[in-house]
Amino acid sequence: IEDPTKFHALNAKALEAIAKQKQSDTVKVFNLLKALANLVNAKAGGEPYLISIGDRAEEIAEAFESRQMTTQEALELLEKLIAELKGAEKDRDATGLSPEAFAVFYVLKSDGVTEPLKAAQAIEEAFQQHPHWQTSEHQEQDVRRSIYKALIDAGIEAVVEVATKLMKLLRRASP
Repeated sequence: IEDPTKFHALNAKALEAIAKQKQSDTVKVFNLLKALANLVNAKAGGEPYLISIGDRAEEIAEAFESRQMTTQEALELLEKLIAELKGAEKDRDATGLSPEAFAVFYVLKSDGVTEPLKAAQAIEEAFQQHPHWQTSEHQEQDVRRSIYKALIDAGIEAVVEVATKLMKLLRRASP
């Protein structure tokens, strides 16, 4: 193992640069997994949507390490994940949502909800009205109720499961 010769900012473009380097596919897979883990660890507190991307990268890593997928399959999945990250960065800039609301948007969009932006905007109001939701049980209940309402309005059937998933994701992002 050699010391790094180049330093890249932690973002989708840097991950693309790693994927395009002239190295063996196995080295690329390990480099991409490490870079994704570093990105998630460094920025997940301010960008909670990265946690779900990091979770999928971990699933790829586990399957690759236990030889449940080939190097080429892992590389293809990681390249798709990088493309998804790039799209998420564009969406984040385009929507102008708060980090928490964008995480909700990202998860709902990934789950195939028809109008994830509308639901995320409704939930963003709840975060603004209850800024201490992470430390106040009462405010958390109000936020959770707003999430339930937004999910019902979005036509989601598994409201409790999706709301719980969103709250867990947002709690993991908080310091």
